[in-house]
Amino acid sequence: MSEKNIIKIFHQMAFPVEIKCIVCDCELDKDCPNSICGSCDLTSETNQTFCHLCGRAFENTNDKTLDCLKKLKDSQTLDTSGNQADILNAEFSAFLNSSVQSNNSQPNILCSKCKKQRPHFDKARSPFIYKNNVISLVYKLKYGNARFLAKYLAFFMQNQIAQFGQIDFITFVPLFKHKQKLRGYNQAHLLAKHIGENSNLKCINLLKKANPIAKYKNTAKLSRQDRIKSIQNSISINHEKNPGKYIQNKNILLVDDVLTSATTANECAKVLKQNGAKSVFVLSFATSTNK
Repeated sequence: MSEKNIIKIFHQMAFPVEIKCIVCDCELDKDCPNSICGSCDLTSETNQTFCHLCGRAFENTNDKTLDCLKKLKDSQTLDTSGNQADILNAEFSAFLNSSVQSNNSQPNILCSKCKKQRPHFDKARSPFIYKNNVISLVYKLKYGNARFLAKYLAFFMQNQIAQFGQIDFITFVPLFKHKQKLRGYNQAHLLAKHIGENSNLKCINLLKKANPIAKYKNTAKLSRQDRIKSIQNSISINHEKNPGKYIQNKNILLVDDVLTSATTANECAKVLKQNGAKSVFVLSFATSTNK
């Protein structure tokens, strides 16, 4: 075989033809990264300004506040105690969390919900905001039996793990039994499995979810308060996995596809901590906005 043919074969392996965009299904050009075409670029959905705890986006932050955030981010005058007096008006000091650290890429801002009541999990992160093309991807994975998408979405999520520090193992948000039976799989499990493989972390099925009472069956359309009621006491430990040795004093990464109200993730974290977890971090592909 000639050198030219060998090079051609390697080129076809590296840039196979008839590979389609995971968003719009158009055939990809060989230069398109991450299996997404230029028209479906996810840049506008990137989660860049968010609550330091729950990770939800500050999409409706006004221009003046965004300018203030930019000053905080770019400033070289912040001391390690987070003193903002020299660069912020008093008007913004009330809005921003006072624990800004000079070595962070973003100020430690808390949303109103986290200020009012801290979640049971220690930190949540999502690479994208749940809108536009991101919604399309999640729907395909969740309701369109597009299980192959999990590895691509997991790739984007992978980059967030460094923000959590030490992780001992991965688990995932469970589905109600009737939902998993109907769907045939748990999309959070698929994501967790790929993330675990890519990061050399064990993925363990630690949690289970009891079926809801009839009036709460369609949880996707519930109000925040009804969603909280439907989830309360529905999460429990999967004792088939001998959880004691995995949970006690461990740093656990909890994976889900979308973080909306954070109710389910919060309940999962509560159960894990009640059973001895040292810390629980939440990683999802997309998150809702703080309005």
